[in-house]
Amino acid sequence: MLHDQELAGRRVLKLVKEGKLVAVDGTEIELAAETICVHGDNPTAVMLTKKIRETLLVSGVEVKPMGTFI
Repeated sequence: MLHDQELAGRRVLKLVKEGKLVAVDGTEIELAAETICVHGDNPTAVMLTKKIRETLLVSGVEVKPMGTFI
C-alpha cells in the first residue's frame, strides 16, 4: 500500500497512460486496469484519492464514476 500521495498519483497516471505498473522491486508490469481502488482503512485515503484524481485530471485523463461504464 502506498502512502506517498505524489508517488501514488504518478504510478496511477503511468498505469492509465502506459498500461504499466511499477512493482515493489521497481520492475514494470504490463496491466490493463479498468478501475482504481484506494483502501478506505488508510488514514489518508481521502487525501490520497483527491491527489490521484487531481493528477489524472491535470494530465487530461477523464475520470468517471464506475457505474457509468460497468
